[in-house]
Amino acid sequence: MSDFSITEAAFSGMRVLGRHTLCAFVWAAISIGTFALLVTLFGGSIVNLISMIAQHGGKPDPALIVGMIGSIGVFYLLLIICSIVLNGVISCAVYRAEIYPADSRFFYLRFGASEGWVMLVSFVRGVVIFLVQMAFLVPITIISVAVGAVGVVGASHAQAAAGGMAAYLLVNGVLRLIMYGVIIWVYLRLSLAGPMTFVERKFRLFESWALTRGHVSRLFVVGLLVFAVGMAVYAILGVVGFAGGFAIWGGFPHPSSLQAFVGQSPDQIVRFLAPYLEWALVLFFIGAVVMMPISLSPWAHVYKRMKPETDVAKVFE
Repeated sequence: MSDFSITEAAFSGMRVLGRHTLCAFVWAAISIGTFALLVTLFGGSIVNLISMIAQHGGKPDPALIVGMIGSIGVFYLLLIICSIVLNGVISCAVYRAEIYPADSRFFYLRFGASEGWVMLVSFVRGVVIFLVQMAFLVPITIISVAVGAVGVVGASHAQAAAGGMAAYLLVNGVLRLIMYGVIIWVYLRLSLAGPMTFVERKFRLFESWALTRGHVSRLFVVGLLVFAVGMAVYAILGVVGFAGGFAIWGGFPHPSSLQAFVGQSPDQIVRFLAPYLEWALVLFFIGAVVMMPISLSPWAHVYKRMKPETDVAKVFE
């Protein structure tokens, strides 16, 4: 088994972005374009529902809401399915760009066995992480409430409220930090499941657990560096987005109050929000272009370094 460089792994996504900028644009365009299409198809129903709830003081006629549930339910179902499929396809494209850079046809995009297995392993890994979180949340809630209740005993009413709440918050906060630490540890142990599944074209989840043994601290630093880069990117986009949104707000007439806004027809609301949605779409697109390779490539790079015997010819079979 070979080793890997923390800095090379953490910034491998930047190298992929630099070498394959056009591919990153295509990946982001497919992802954002799919989401935009779903919003275009079902956005009217969502706006109608929000407008209806606002106009009726939060208590609209249930019969009217039931009539919209079908289309909104279809929207969320398609959103979940598209998210799973796009995550698998684009993840494999980034893995392919990192592990098999010569196989660049179709912008590294495919839809085959590797993509299907990566979709499955990503879903199962998410379920595992969710179960780990649930295993902590129940005892955390019980212990926190019990400690808060103990803090109430033997105190005056005001002291009881303050002391009980302080004890609850302290214990709950400490236990949640422990929970998040365990979740991060489990995620890092399973972090190579995607690239491993992609390369071997088989379901590989707990095999990642064995491969990452003894490397968690170094993988944590890789993840920390990737997180720092991501925060820097989003901070820049946030500043640009706020400035652009402020300029849009001052650039045309707008309703004088929230009541006047929600009292408009759905078409008027959509026209008012359209510039903000378009601006947000531009920012999301830029963020996706940058973050897709930056967040996915490091784990493929680590796997490539730790498994140098990977048969590059497999991808051409």
